[in-house]
Amino acid sequence: MNLLLARHAEAADLGENGVTRDRDRPLTARGHAQAAGLATALASRGVTLDAVWSSPLLRTRQTAEPLTVLCASSPMVTCAELAPGAFDPETLFRSLEQLQADTVALVGHMPDISAYAGWLLGVDADVFPFAKGAAAWIAIPTTIRESTGRLDWFITPEWYLSQTM
Repeated sequence: MNLLLARHAEAADLGENGVTRDRDRPLTARGHAQAAGLATALASRGVTLDAVWSSPLLRTRQTAEPLTVLCASSPMVTCAELAPGAFDPETLFRSLEQLQADTVALVGHMPDISAYAGWLLGVDADVFPFAKGAAAWIAIPTTIRESTGRLDWFITPEWYLSQTM
């Protein structure tokens, strides 16, 4: 299985435009450009996805939405294990194995998204300081377990936006 782990793109600050709850923070114009740029960069390299899973918070769903164009048929799924503070690798990856997909995108938040990457690769989560809109491609050759992944690439919005402009 291949996993695309991504942090949500740039979001509005709490209180901006009357937003009073963290879960309702939308992407900024720059954040929408980051989300679209990631999908465009992946598409230009022939990446396809079997599924896109997102935290239930608005900014992650808005980041994940452009990635659904890389899926042949599966709609975006909101996943409680990708919500902030819900780090639970055993539950998340058991659910992924039941999906029986080849390539899945997981869109979440810091620090959990870096903790998932660290768990998969058997390294400290601090190794992956996911900037807003950053993404990593992790290949899992057999069963999803701690330290079974292989990092194929890690990209930032600065890189993929420069590739699509």
